Amino acid sequence: MQTVKTLRRLLPKTKSVHLDQKSYAKKIEFPQVTMNDLPSPEGDYYTQNNARQSKYNMHLMIGVGSLIGTIAFGVATDMYNLLSDVPEQPAEIDCYRE
Repeated sequence: MQTVKTLRRLLPKTKSVHLDQKSYAKKIEFPQVTMNDLPSPEGDYYTQNNARQSKYNMHLMIGVGSLIGTIAFGVATDMYNLLSDVPEQPAEIDCYRE
């Protein structure tokens, strides 16, 4: 144990690999932000909100309509397996080993 400590004291200290590397990152200085930099409301909120809501409601109706149309088309063309052909009772098989 003492020999390890003695060798560490006698051998020259090596620098870390990470300390020799040059950093190419630049420090970015941002301006001081104050409450005056926050956006202030403009115009009538009620009118703008109603315009946005009508647009969002139109997108919702188009989405629901396309979903219903897709499901109706799939049922009409028999694309979906609705498991309507499942028998009430299982088939009778005489022997399962054959």
